Amino acid sequence: MSRAEQETVSEAGTGSMGISDDRPVPLAVYYHTHWDREWYLPFRAYQLRLAEVVDDILDLLDRGVLSCFMLDGQTVVLDDYLALRPQNRERLQAYVLGGQISIGPWYVMPDEFLVGGESLIRNLVRGIRESRAWGCDQFTGYLPDTFGHSADMPTLLKHCGIDSAVVWRGIHPTQSLFRWQSPAGHSVKTLHLTDGYFQMMLQDWTATQTQQVEALKGLVQKLSKAQTQGESVLMPIGGDHLGALPEPAHQALKAIYPHLQETTPDQYLANLRANPDWETVEGELVDSSGSFLLPGVYSARMYLKQANRKLEHLLSGKLEPLLAMAQILLPQPPVQYPQHALALAWETLILNHPHDSICGCSVDAVHRENEVRFDQVAQLGAGLLHRTVQLFRQVLAGHNQWLVLNTGYRAYSGVVAAVEDVLSAEEPSFLAQQYTETSVLQDEYLHDSQRIPLSHLTKTRRQGWIWVDSVPSLGVAVLDRNAGLGGFKGQSVQVTDTSLENGKLTVAVSADGLLSVYHRVTGFRFENLLQFQDQPDVGDSYNSGPVVGDNIETAVYAGSSVVQAGPLVGTLALRHCFKASGLDLITHIRLDADSERLEFETTFTNNSPQHKLQAVFNTGQPVQSVMAETHLGVIERHYDPNYRERDFVPVEKMKELKTNTGPVQRFFATNGQGWLTEGLCEYEVYQNTIGITLLRAFGALSSADTGVRGAQAGPPFETPEGQCLNRTFQCRYAWLPAVSDVSALFEASSRFYGNVWAETGAASEKTTYNAASLLTVDNDQLVIATCYWLPRQGLVVRLVNPSHQSVSTTLSAGFEYRSIMEVNFLEEPQRELMGGSVRVEARDVKTILFAV
Repeated sequence: MSRAEQETVSEAGTGSMGISDDRPVPLAVYYHTHWDREWYLPFRAYQLRLAEVVDDILDLLDRGVLSCFMLDGQTVVLDDYLALRPQNRERLQAYVLGGQISIGPWYVMPDEFLVGGESLIRNLVRGIRESRAWGCDQFTGYLPDTFGHSADMPTLLKHCGIDSAVVWRGIHPTQSLFRWQSPAGHSVKTLHLTDGYFQMMLQDWTATQTQQVEALKGLVQKLSKAQTQGESVLMPIGGDHLGALPEPAHQALKAIYPHLQETTPDQYLANLRANPDWETVEGELVDSSGSFLLPGVYSARMYLKQANRKLEHLLSGKLEPLLAMAQILLPQPPVQYPQHALALAWETLILNHPHDSICGCSVDAVHRENEVRFDQVAQLGAGLLHRTVQLFRQVLAGHNQWLVLNTGYRAYSGVVAAVEDVLSAEEPSFLAQQYTETSVLQDEYLHDSQRIPLSHLTKTRRQGWIWVDSVPSLGVAVLDRNAGLGGFKGQSVQVTDTSLENGKLTVAVSADGLLSVYHRVTGFRFENLLQFQDQPDVGDSYNSGPVVGDNIETAVYAGSSVVQAGPLVGTLALRHCFKASGLDLITHIRLDADSERLEFETTFTNNSPQHKLQAVFNTGQPVQSVMAETHLGVIERHYDPNYRERDFVPVEKMKELKTNTGPVQRFFATNGQGWLTEGLCEYEVYQNTIGITLLRAFGALSSADTGVRGAQAGPPFETPEGQCLNRTFQCRYAWLPAVSDVSALFEASSRFYGNVWAETGAASEKTTYNAASLLTVDNDQLVIATCYWLPRQGLVVRLVNPSHQSVSTTLSAGFEYRSIMEVNFLEEPQRELMGGSVRVEARDVKTILFAV
């Protein structure tokens, strides 16, 4: 948080409770440092500073100058500090045990909107467990600087045993204390940091002592006006990467306020009882009227968001369910569970989730390191996935059989991506449709620790598609290789240079490149579905900055051609070009047999700075609301379809314009249509259209002249790599017609990300194995958000109910178990369930443990 941003919140003002200025104010203070692990300096540079800051905190605690201190609610700072100061572990431990140093509940302070729900849960769980290992077991949901807050955060906190929160951005209440309630009905008592967390007036080297004191008194007066009646004011002292308040400043503070109480946010909130007169605030917190929300981070450095979303799915959507299936469905002896390797993959991924990292609003060096971490997660995830798949191939299926794996929570019939490995290119193919054939090194020479790879030990790998019927949920099926050719009885995909048809959708490409889709099931026709628009953008990493004027350019259509001609998959390649910049785009449009999902993959190499590129769909009527996936369900966001930021620039000083954008997890829907995206985390509403941002190029961490934000939001450092020049993007997204079933969107998202696939077997001979399922759920309204193995305990399943009604189901396990227990996110038992019957309240979540 910059000085300019500090001034922004200081001038924003608060509502008054009618308390006179001369009334004595019960005053409490908490000392803290806000620790961005990486931001305008890369991680290691900050780590050196962290060592000095914590050294100073320990020294002041030793001398009795400090009574308590908060280490920003994240335990990673302890790991980072001790990596440089291992000799101070016992001193640090003693102060944590004594309650003088407050830690947790987070492992890292995350951005909320740009990471998935399971990532937030794993982050919280790790932070709480590490805190408990240090001797701390009292927490508040400390979120002082995240760029808005998820509607599901109260539910996430409550399922971890936390009943309070601290927030700043995203809300501008009249009183400092309120109830924050999630769509599921969970509420936490919440403290709003009226003037922000950044308060360094007694450390302000640019001010005289008199000015410092006046600033302090002004802050207390402002906080007291927002004070909830009968409660003491809690005032933060500290800021970004700042050390503890020096001893002379402590003495000055206590001289001015001799009855000052020194505490921490978790202690302060633990001593408060929720008052029925408090205001109740529901849903997500995305109001920018009191402090900058900085929504441009949804589209900053989109390549980070794409990598993150793919890897979140790899870990929780494919690898963890498959590892659980291996533990239970493969014959004895049980497969050794790679617990520590999996934990390392999650840890490395979560280290990229702080709000200045995944948001893309740091200096270039930080984001180069982010890419390295993502690569490391991909290496771990792909290696573990490969080893696990090989176990299934070697045990369950022979060379002349298909092994089909389904890590989704519903049975599946349809087109499946398949890999066929043969020793010779002369062998016949059993793929129903093939698209590549390559020579690759034999797998055992890459993964067998007793061999080394030799260049002549190769095999032929073919990739394509087969058709499968009724592959069980969270299960495996073994088919004869020719079954993939003859199993499909429906209408094959018909393809021409300008059309795709599969019996459910008819897609036509017009002379100007726009798509018209006829949905045979409903008889609806959807027109003008795809345009590409580009516009200049003077924004920075925090905010998009549209330029006034008629300067939005629409790409010119340059023709199409057939890439895949069926029978199972039809693909057209559409070519577009922007005349002003010369930017070329190739978009593959794919339609599968028996599918209502139209998939897009747009590829381009960016050649221009300071612009914003979007894929735009005309929905046929004004877009007044958008339903979007949240962390544990869906939320409806409302828009003025005629609003445009460009019509209101420049904004007045210290203010931020609202936007018609919104964050995306995996899907959103409006006007009866749905869209899925793979890490494209921003949509934008205007009139009848919805745009998916593919790229936003910028050259500064923070700029004073964005037009949409009336102050700096960070240091004005140049970030040339934010322009993404010469970087090639592959952007995947999809469109669905006639969307009415929310649970179907969850399933469609999982399928789009890829949770059913096939490979040829590797057993020495054909097996008689048929199919098996780990678990089935008999109510389609419920979503299995995750499924993983808990070593020495059993199978953990997380059920989400996105509907507005309570839902009951019976879980049927395909294995023997001792008991079924409802647990919290920390896997602590809550109550035993009888007969596998589970009831999930509306928009809530339940975590179930099958003990084996």
